Order: sequence, then C-alpha cells, then structure tokens
Amino acid sequence: MDFLYGAVSEQCSSRSHVNQDNFGAVLTVDSNDRKVLTGVVCDGVSMSYRSEIASYNTILSILRWAERYFPENIFDSNQIMNEIDRELKICNDIINDFSSKFANDDYSCCTVSGIVTDGNEIVTFNAGDSRIYEIDMHDEKLYLLTNDDKAEDGHSISMCMGAFESNELKITFGKHKFLDGNVYLLCTDGMYRRQNFKKWGKNLSEAESRDMIIECLSNILNEVRELGETDDVTSLAIISK
Repeated sequence: MDFLYGAVSEQCSSRSHVNQDNFGAVLTVDSNDRKVLTGVVCDGVSMSYRSEIASYNTILSILRWAERYFPENIFDSNQIMNEIDRELKICNDIINDFSSKFANDDYSCCTVSGIVTDGNEIVTFNAGDSRIYEIDMHDEKLYLLTNDDKAEDGHSISMCMGAFESNELKITFGKHKFLDGNVYLLCTDGMYRRQNFKKWGKNLSEAESRDMIIECLSNILNEVRELGETDDVTSLAIISK
C-alpha cells in the first residue's frame, strides 16, 4: 500500500501576525519493512506566549521519534501509544522550560492531534480540540476519531501541550482500523468550525498526487475564509493508493 498525503496551513485574518499552527508528516519503514505514516497537526493556543514555539517543538518531537523508532521496531499499537506518551511528556518539559525562561509567568501552549498507521491499524492521539476525521467513502459517513478536551464553559480547552506539568499531561489515544479508500483528515478548529467535510471527501479520495490534495484543501480553506473564519487554519489529509 502507498500513502498519499498533503497539507495546508494559512492565516485567515487580514491582521499581521505569526501563524501559530504547524503540521508535519513522515513516511518510515518498520523493522518488518512495512510502510508507516506518521502525521501531526498543532494549533497554537490564543493569547499564550509564542505558541508557535510549542507547535513547532511538538511536531518536531513526534516526527523525530518516528524516524528513530520504526526502523528498529515493528508496528505495535500498544507500544506506540506508550512511546508517544513518553515522547510528548519529554517535549512538554522542553516547552515548559522555554516558558519559564522567557514567558514572564505566561505559557507557550498548543493543541496536538496525530495519527500513526501502517495501512492496517491506526493509532490516534490528541490533547485539546484539534481533531481527526475519517470520511467513509463506502457508506458516505463522517466519523470523528478524537474527543475534544473542553472545560466546563464549553469553549476553553482543558488540556494541551505546555500548560501543565508533564505528570499532569493527559494524552488521549485511540485504535482504529484503516480502511482503504477512506479519507483521514487532521485539522484545527478554524477549519472544522465552518466546514462540512463530507462533501469534499470525493475530491480528496480521487486525488492522484500531493498537489491535488493540497489544491483541494486550499479550496476548503478558501470556503472557510469566505464564511468569516479569522483563525489560523491547518489541515492534513491522508489517503491510500
């Protein structure tokens, strides 16, 4: 099985600011010579100090882990969850150290959602309200594979990278079956607040190149912008070929 993936990340607001989102993906091979794709999306938390730093470090941490881990290990979902939990807590320490040195009692924070798959199984992980969707092209249904971490007010997030000590950081994991022909979509809240991905599933599933995936995601992003979204918007799509 071959994976095809692409991503977009843009500012929707006309104001001048740094895009605090980030994304990344890496294709590796495990010790059984199976292809493994790891993809991650982060959303910098509004009003926190230099949240793009938290996003960048979180993405880098997971991608570097995947490059180290899989050539020496088989795809084992339980072990992967343990490894990612450990890696994100190490990264959280790094982010907290940055905040203690430069943030003046503030925090550098971001959400994270990620996927690791060998084309048979999927491991999902998240903290915050960035999401992972599965667009079922067989039954024309949309499934949410992650659960938002929301505070009692229903708006604020209750968990994220950089706002907690590492022993308090809780990463939510899930295990799913990878279905050939379906579309897997990681996205920040700026994207999903104003978009119905079911209608875009056909275009994404029929993409024959990374450029075609990026073009489709860019069209979704433009629709979101026209609907009035002002947040930074990031999305990563994965299909199999």
